[in-house]
Amino acid sequence: MSKQNEHLKKIQAAILAEMDNHGTDWLKPWAAKAAEGFPYNAISKKQYNGFNPFWLSAVSLERGYKSSQWATFKQWTDKGGSLKGAKGKGVPVFYWSVSEYKDKNDLDDSGKPKVKKGFIFKNYIVFNRDEVTGLPAEEKLADPVAVFDQVNVNQFVDNTQANIIYGGNRACYIPALDQINMPNASDFKGTKTSSAEEAFYSTLLHELVHWTGADKRLKRGKGNAFGSSEYAFEELVAESGAIMLSVLLGVSPAPRADHAQYLNGWKKAVKDNPKAIFSAFGKAGKAVEYLQSLQQKEEQAA
Repeated sequence: MSKQNEHLKKIQAAILAEMDNHGTDWLKPWAAKAAEGFPYNAISKKQYNGFNPFWLSAVSLERGYKSSQWATFKQWTDKGGSLKGAKGKGVPVFYWSVSEYKDKNDLDDSGKPKVKKGFIFKNYIVFNRDEVTGLPAEEKLADPVAVFDQVNVNQFVDNTQANIIYGGNRACYIPALDQINMPNASDFKGTKTSSAEEAFYSTLLHELVHWTGADKRLKRGKGNAFGSSEYAFEELVAESGAIMLSVLLGVSPAPRADHAQYLNGWKKAVKDNPKAIFSAFGKAGKAVEYLQSLQQKEEQAA
């Protein structure tokens, strides 16, 4: 088994264990840890994206790491740190790179292979700062941890200019109308783990991620039959995107009761193809970036 497949198997097992232990609430432990500080590279100061923030936060939660900083062995040692005793503590992070290749089965007019682009799935190993000694005091990112502010969250939603109709008893995005239907906030009830307010905003952010998939936006779509594996996959994109937005906006995420019906579909997707989870989180990350870009446009116009 290749090293990459070995990493994927470990992650697959960890995700399935979280789904078994927490059910539809399996993303909440990650959200709680990420809210303390999104994982970022100690050298570039850039936050990890795609599946990586979830994975690094999950590892931090399991091992009790306090730092949000990660870097490769070389990056830490170049900075003067020592990783003595950190053997076996490295964590794989994953990314897609673009590579050009010549397609011998597709020739141009002169008979030469056409040059095409393909994606290569790669990984590299990083270590948390807590495993490193000999470094100066930890530097923090300037951005503070988000604190929930209802006015700010409402403004974030308003800035998207999504067509949201309030009232009724169902939360959903209707592609044919490019419209989000939402019950009134007063119709949401609290649970043992979430307040009514948390349930309302978690649901609204979930539907907003669905809204980004329209053909005139990210062209993700979900034109598949209810209950199909494709439909469940889109629900995972929306839910993980909503969790990311909840962390960024300071909303305590609340799992939706109707996600129980998708849990088995999510489990099957991860069992059949461990890379499915990377695809879902990657698409969720793009949805979050798109919604954030709408905030920037609104600020520039103000």
